[in-house]
Amino acid sequence: MELTVNMDVLPRGLKRTDIEKLPTKSFSRGDLASSDPVPECNICLSKYRNGDRLRVLQCMHQFHARCIDCWLAVSTPGA
Repeated sequence: MELTVNMDVLPRGLKRTDIEKLPTKSFSRGDLASSDPVPECNICLSKYRNGDRLRVLQCMHQFHARCIDCWLAVSTPGA
């Protein structure tokens, strides 16, 4: 017996309403010590700039909101 799974049928990612419940903050270089390097988004690998909107996950990791929102919408939670 062969088991096949149609991946198009399985729910993937989080709902937009759940993603929007996650907190955001505005990046400010002034919040860092003068000797600290400017952090970067681990998704797009761009350094944060003043005013960038960051999404803060429960684990306290931060990403550009536009980057992590796209990833959360298509990735299977817990995978």
